[in-house]
Amino acid sequence: MINVFPPASWNYFTLVGDIGLILFMFNLGLELDRKLLKHEWKYSLPVSISTILVPYAAGASLALYLYGINDRDGFAPPSRVAFILFAASSMSFTAFPVLASILTSTKLMSTPLGTLMINCAAMNDILGWCSLALASAFAKGSGIMGLWVILISIGFVIFMFTIVRCLILLVHRFLLKRNDEMNRIFLIGIFLILIASACFCDLLGIHSFFGAFIVGIICLKSGQLGAQLYPKLQLITVELLLPLFFAASGMRTSLGSLNSAFYGGITVLIFAIATLAKFLPACIVTKIVTRWPWKFAVSVGILMNTRGLVELIALNIGLELKILSPRVFTMLIIMALVTTFLTCPLLWLAYLRKYDPETATLLEEENGGKDNLPQSEINPGLQQRTTFRNGIRPRLPVRVSQLTSHPETLANRYPFSRSAYAPYRTMTTLQRIWGDEVKFIILISQNLFPLVSNITVRIILIFIYAIVKANSPNLLPMALSTLEKLMLN
Repeated sequence: MINVFPPASWNYFTLVGDIGLILFMFNLGLELDRKLLKHEWKYSLPVSISTILVPYAAGASLALYLYGINDRDGFAPPSRVAFILFAASSMSFTAFPVLASILTSTKLMSTPLGTLMINCAAMNDILGWCSLALASAFAKGSGIMGLWVILISIGFVIFMFTIVRCLILLVHRFLLKRNDEMNRIFLIGIFLILIASACFCDLLGIHSFFGAFIVGIICLKSGQLGAQLYPKLQLITVELLLPLFFAASGMRTSLGSLNSAFYGGITVLIFAIATLAKFLPACIVTKIVTRWPWKFAVSVGILMNTRGLVELIALNIGLELKILSPRVFTMLIIMALVTTFLTCPLLWLAYLRKYDPETATLLEEENGGKDNLPQSEINPGLQQRTTFRNGIRPRLPVRVSQLTSHPETLANRYPFSRSAYAPYRTMTTLQRIWGDEVKFIILISQNLFPLVSNITVRIILIFIYAIVKANSPNLLPMALSTLEKLMLN
């Protein structure tokens, strides 16, 4: 790795990656619609509070022990308060972008379950990033200085939500009357506000991501501005700049730091605490507040463990601010990845294997359909059809051998595979280098685990493919051939 990317080049990766992080946080703020938080708040607020407080308390308790590990190997961590705040914050995240992608691809977005999850994820992310900004302030200064930073930050947020937001609204209304909503000067002004806000937060001692996040929240979500600005930023940020942010931190990460059973056991402990601290309160509180069947309550608990991209960004910020040592950073990275990957198969086992996305109904069960939501508990605007149909468990509708030569059949015929063709389009370069097996693996994975986001599939499966190909070239064709036989039987 050092021969390919010498340490002198890492700073350039970090610089470009930080730009991608700022744009991503701005885009995340654009994606969060404050109007969503007003709907079904009596259900989403208790679930959100429970899935923030319990993981926060569990993370803070675990941080008291991890602080001693963080202090080893010559690493000089910041104050104990900063480390506890950061570790607790990292336990409380639910990745809003990944969760929205899962709900959209499974056609659950317009259901009561989807509405509840979007509200809870939005509240979790907002409070989580505020807590992370607080940890950043304590990491860069003393306790008294941290309190001053908190007070100034509160004033900054009030200023942004009142004066700056009103100014943006006035200019937008003026341009709307002239039918010039996408005025270039107006767009340049928004980006200047974004840069100024990020720089102010960085000078204040809070990470620049917080300023970008606030600007994204106060910007308009309706009209052409939100509809055109978001997808364009999403393309350049997620596909180009943000991967460099992870590449910069990945170069500083070594799995060899977990070189003993002791550290492996601590990693398992972190994973268990993080999973249960999210799952149990989400499941229990959802059952009590909504009176939904246990099937839906368990699904809420599973989905709240989707940490994904947001958690990885938070952990990389902790590494950058030197709050986390490389060893603890690696432990938390493993926790974030494993919990995110388990979300997809567990959700399928708990709910989706008996869910028909075309009619938004559950397949009839032995109990006569008692596991379905009572109509009194469903928002009238989002009511599901209550007609159930008999049916068997859906099977893969196309042969595996057809996928490499006709990928469009997969996208047209498989109900969950709306996003299955996207990796095929974006993987042409790797396909030329490594052959058709890359395309084959991507399409197979989208059928077996249709909930996994394209970015996650792209990164992890290619990584696994490279390892298998390098160590055992004959193993991969045999495994794929066996998989085809099993799926056709």
